[in-house]
Formats: sequence, C-alpha cells, structure tokens
Amino acid sequence: MLYSGIVSITLKEKSPAEVIALSLKAGLCGIEWSENHHIKAGDLTAALDIKKKTEEAGLKVASYGSYFRAGTEESRDSFKKSLDTAAALGAPAMRIWAWDKGSDIASLDDFKRTAETSSWAADLSAPMGIKIGFEWHRNTLTDTNEAAFKILDMADNKNLFCLWQPTPEIPEPERTEGLRQLGKRLLNIHTYYWDDRVRRPLAEGKESWKGYLNAVDREEDHYLLMEFIMNDSIEQFLEDAAVLNSWIN
Repeated sequence: MLYSGIVSITLKEKSPAEVIALSLKAGLCGIEWSENHHIKAGDLTAALDIKKKTEEAGLKVASYGSYFRAGTEESRDSFKKSLDTAAALGAPAMRIWAWDKGSDIASLDDFKRTAETSSWAADLSAPMGIKIGFEWHRNTLTDTNEAAFKILDMADNKNLFCLWQPTPEIPEPERTEGLRQLGKRLLNIHTYYWDDRVRRPLAEGKESWKGYLNAVDREEDHYLLMEFIMNDSIEQFLEDAAVLNSWIN
C-alpha cells in the first residue's frame, strides 16, 4: 500500500504543532520527523511529546530522519542516541546515510567499512522493530544504482533498506529501473518534482511519477513523503498534497 506523508524538514520553519496541523489540513497520513529541525537526537522528552501529539491527531509517525553517516568517524554512540530517540518517537523506521562522499572516489575499504557499520546498526535496531534505511542521495554511496546495490549487498542485512528519490544526476529511465530493482528493499519514497533542478508543482511531474509508481512493489507499505515544495509555499504544499493523494487513490 502507498500512503501520503511529508518530511518535516520541508516545513522546517514551522513548529511541530504547525507541521501536524498542516499535515491534517493537507489530508496526509504520516510524517517523517527531522532530527535536525524538530526532534534533536537524545531529546526523548520531545520525542515522546511529538509521538503523542502526532497519534492524537490521527496521523502516523512514518520515520525518524537522522543524520548518522555510516562509514565515517562518527561514533556508534551517536547512532545509539538517534536510535533511542526514534524508539521514543515510536518510529517504525530510521534514516541513515551511506558515508559522506560520492561513490566515484570510494575505495573498496570505504564500502566495506560503511557496510559493516550499517549492518551493525540494522542488527541493533531490529529487536526494537525499527527498520534502517539509507538516504538515496548524491555525494554518498547511494548516488548511483550500481553503488546503492553494491552497499546493500555487501551489508547483507534483512533489516537494512533504502529510501528513494528522483536524483537529478541519474537519467529518468535509470531512476525508474533503480526503483524497480529495489523491490522489497525499498523503504519510503521522497516525493517532489524538479525541472532542470528548479522546483516545480508536483502536478507537472505526473508522467514521470506514473512511471516511478508503476515500478514500486505494492505488496509492501511505503510512504510517499513530500519535500522540496516550490518557493516553500504553503499554498503550493496544499496543492501538491491534493495531487499526491489523487495519485494514490
């Protein structure tokens, strides 16, 4: 099943209460709460409070958007801090990043180190019922289809997944193929439309998104999480949300 939602960093100037109210107004189902802007890692009081308010509003916590970068010198204690926050939030999933540089300059050791840390993180999270998903992003080891599948295969962990978004550096047919190949390793999808790196109304990306969504394994549950709203406009956000919900329905 597909569900509509938002990455809370999209509304980073808004308070958590405002994010919840706008998500309700837009008819969304869930929220990925941002570590950098709404729930700092280690702030369990805020996490518990936002969990309560999200659920009382009839919304779901879709994920916790952490900024832990596997394969770097960032400590494992840093990951545990984010994980504890995700658990307090009641998040079923948590986002991490695969290294902090692009795959074009990564050595085999960089891949191995990132895979080892990611698998450790996924093992630690599994008993808590929290899935771990790589951000699908430029300047990381998921910046191409080939690199993303290489790091997933090297980590070889059933609790390690991948997010997805239409990366502009990858031609559209390759984007669609990468999404198709993720299959059951897909977690959630970050949803927006850019034309030549310029934010545009989501409706203008209808044909592209028709192809993307046809490539998704619908037997699994996925959130389509809105971000990169044109001009950061609330009016555009509400319009895009209506478009997204129409696609899902």
